[in-house]
Amino acid sequence: MEFISATPESELYALSLYKLLGSVSCLVLFTVSILNKKSLFNATVKTSFLAAFFMFLSYSVAERFHTMTIVNNHISFNFIWSALDETIEADDISAVTFGIRGKGKHCYISVNTHSGEKYQSVTLAKDTDICKTTRTALIERLGL
Repeated sequence: MEFISATPESELYALSLYKLLGSVSCLVLFTVSILNKKSLFNATVKTSFLAAFFMFLSYSVAERFHTMTIVNNHISFNFIWSALDETIEADDISAVTFGIRGKGKHCYISVNTHSGEKYQSVTLAKDTDICKTTRTALIERLGL
């Protein structure tokens, strides 16, 4: 049963923006470093650090799930990057919370496990009551 299904539009937009800015920044830095007659090694190292920074920003967006499916005693999380998709046992859940992202009232659901892992959803709604209702229904469904 699909329990949470959200459209990850804002996260996909942010991910695309980070990729674009990262690519352009790396290209400009590498080109400027070569044109200023810096060593190839120096230009490569600087560009690699800049690329790693943008990869970190991209991962911070991509690690939010957009679909949560509950089948029997298993919970499946589908992320923006499908390589991050994961299935866990429902018994591993210790708490279900909700939070507010950004300055606005964009809320999300967070599923915490006994081992300390935390699964955050993409932004579900601007109205926090929707997240409160979803959280309550999820707690009832999991029997927490």
